[in-house]
Amino acid sequence: MKSNNLALFGGQKAVTLPIPSWPRIAEEEIAAVVKQMLAGSLSEVFRSGIIAEFEDAFAKYQGRKYALSFSDGTASIHAAVFAAGVGPGDEVLQTSNTWISAINAIMHGNGIPIFCDIVPDGFTIDPDEIRRKAGPRTKAVIVTHLWGVPAEMDEVLEAAEEKNLVVIEDCSHAHGATYKGKKVGSIGDMGCFSLQASKSIVAGEGGVMVTDERRLYERAMLPGHHDARLGQELTLEETKRYATAGMYWKYRASPIGIALANAQLKHLDEWTRNRRQNREYLKKQIEDIKFIVWPKIPNYVELGFYGTPVFYDQKAADGIPRDVFIKAMSAEGVPLSTGYRVWYLEPLFQDQFFYGRGCPWSCPYADRHIKYNPGDLPRTEELAQKTIIIPMQHFINPCKEVMDQYAEAFHKVAKNIGKLASIRVD
Repeated sequence: MKSNNLALFGGQKAVTLPIPSWPRIAEEEIAAVVKQMLAGSLSEVFRSGIIAEFEDAFAKYQGRKYALSFSDGTASIHAAVFAAGVGPGDEVLQTSNTWISAINAIMHGNGIPIFCDIVPDGFTIDPDEIRRKAGPRTKAVIVTHLWGVPAEMDEVLEAAEEKNLVVIEDCSHAHGATYKGKKVGSIGDMGCFSLQASKSIVAGEGGVMVTDERRLYERAMLPGHHDARLGQELTLEETKRYATAGMYWKYRASPIGIALANAQLKHLDEWTRNRRQNREYLKKQIEDIKFIVWPKIPNYVELGFYGTPVFYDQKAADGIPRDVFIKAMSAEGVPLSTGYRVWYLEPLFQDQFFYGRGCPWSCPYADRHIKYNPGDLPRTEELAQKTIIIPMQHFINPCKEVMDQYAEAFHKVAKNIGKLASIRVD
């Protein structure tokens, strides 16, 4: 029988079973990558080969007409912002609790991010904030399905339609998630996905954007795809005049990485079901712990996975700070983490340092000068202080035994929570 002495104080750690590695690199993935290497196709400028195969498969998976691969998820969002027509002085609504690159993509298009607060006791954009924050220069809203939790898309679409906004879904955490039976990424005007190595399917680095609108597809191609592909695919007068040169960045995906993602795509639904099963099993095991609060998930959504978020109630944990609890859990073998920073309070936004001379905020085309202040988004700021992320994307098979040990670790630390009062975290 294992000791109840905390591992942080020299006891045996609760988790002794090996945690599956991620990303999965099995024979299937190795064979796909080796096949691509032996074919000698290490770069692709046309829509052909493995690039076309993956784009077709991903578009079919999402139920959309078009899929466009990218070097990374950030590139896909930047291209979507460009496709939406965002230019100097235009504004894009976005939450602050997201990965910083999803915000920077707005500024790379010379747009100005307007931050919206989140729904109460949740993670995603508050649709009423769209109505409050949208102005005459607002062109689009980026809706992040944070930690795989789908946003309230019916209300988002209603608010966006009222304000005539393009809806860009950031699905980087939410591959395979659904909202009222529809896959996220297939609901707004465009859906953007990351294929980075920690995501639900991986290309090492990679991204993909999906849409049903030919105009958005062709415009999204302009910022970063080779003129060979532009000449091959652009059909609209608005876009094909630029086919000989493209526009600036190099955003083409690596065929090697896409071969890896293509091999994994066929398993995504199975892996997502197993991740959900493991989450539900763990939840039942530890939902009696008073200071771990599970978010309420509506029965009309199915989660995707990039970690499993819970709320930490410091008061219910005898005042023990969240970071001390995380340190104790890590010692037990459960590598918890926190959520994202409140980005608009960081120097990049407080100093408005991006392209220099205050741009894009002080761009002469802007109608107003935006400043970001503490207290602007109270629910977002509260969320940053109480979120804990349980790593779950690794568990693509039923892992009852490991979940039992995770639960043991939670209960062990909870039982000894008062003993952590002397622990400090730098």
